[in-house]
Amino acid sequence: MPKPVGRPGHVPADSPPAPPRVPEGAPARPRSVPVGRGESREHEQTTEREEFTPYFQAIRSLEDGSMLAAEVLVRWTPPSDGCVAPVGPGLAERAGVIGPLGRRVLVRAAQILDGWGEAAPPRLHLNLSDQDVRGGGALAAGLWRAVDEVGIHPGRLCLEVGERQARAAKEQVRNLRELGAQVALDRFGAGFASYSLLGQLPLTDLKLHASLVRSVGSSHRSRNVVERIVDLARDLGIRTVAEGVQTAEQARQLRECGCRVGQGRLLGQPLPPEEFQESLLSGAIPPRSSESSG
Repeated sequence: MPKPVGRPGHVPADSPPAPPRVPEGAPARPRSVPVGRGESREHEQTTEREEFTPYFQAIRSLEDGSMLAAEVLVRWTPPSDGCVAPVGPGLAERAGVIGPLGRRVLVRAAQILDGWGEAAPPRLHLNLSDQDVRGGGALAAGLWRAVDEVGIHPGRLCLEVGERQARAAKEQVRNLRELGAQVALDRFGAGFASYSLLGQLPLTDLKLHASLVRSVGSSHRSRNVVERIVDLARDLGIRTVAEGVQTAEQARQLRECGCRVGQGRLLGQPLPPEEFQESLLSGAIPPRSSESSG
């Protein structure tokens, strides 16, 4: 199927990353980002023992199933019981480990990506926490340090921020884009859904909340809402990614609305690095399971 021609300013899903632009006055090798004062030594040791593991969930084309990116999801495996549990940015932040955890996961995920070579997905998506956003210039400095340490092109990283975070951290978002990283507005439609943010921020991606995806086939009105969001994003040169795609019918409805990229159980569950690499090499979409990020 021929690739759709984007409108002026559109960022195609498979476009190569643009060269990074370091903000004027930014150090080439910034100092380490300081750890928050409330962090406990117990959770620091947990991070140092590498009980946190990056899992990967595919982000795929809804047209041909090809992998366009992967989201990094943190999983915790306590040595006491060996059970794998999901860890979101909010939980990690309350536990006081988001500083070392975030840096370590980013570096580890980038190393894994590099090890996969040409089979690796073009981009990695990572979630930012409130503490990351509140860090001001430390966020961009920490990203630049991790990029410099691993040698990954910043254009291969897409950092996801929620609407509330984005409203409070517009300057940080602009700094990340100046460094060459991509930025996604996450869970759009879950709350207030401020359309003004789409024009105010230099976003590359817009992730539709799973509730919008579930509603797309429920009524003509709901379908129109999704179509308008996708059209607006496309006019602004922003990719639209549908979260929580669980059925083939949802995927079909989204394609008809103009959304060409999705994530969810239908397209692949979160997998540990070894299993995700197998799916990369085979090109197959792994079977669904009860665990999913959306």
